[in-house]
Amino acid sequence: MVRKILFSECIPANCTVVRIEGELSDREDSARSYELKLTETVDVLLLSVGLDGHIASLFPGNNALQEYSRSVIHVVGPKSPPDRLTITSFY
Repeated sequence: MVRKILFSECIPANCTVVRIEGELSDREDSARSYELKLTETVDVLLLSVGLDGHIASLFPGNNALQEYSRSVIHVVGPKSPPDRLTITSFY
């Protein structure tokens, strides 16, 4: 979607688009893989916002809000689909 909407003509030479693969069956492996793909500096990070106001699968009261050692983790959310990946506040 990012390539189609933001970069329909081409991706700028100094720009890297890295999609989180939340659909893979091994969410833990996918989270660790995505952590390795992220650079130290991210200029733009597109996050989703749910109808209830949650951002990036960080739900109120979820332990992911207290994660300070990893930048991407697997979470189980209260909404469908329950298995998700999210960027943490550590990043």
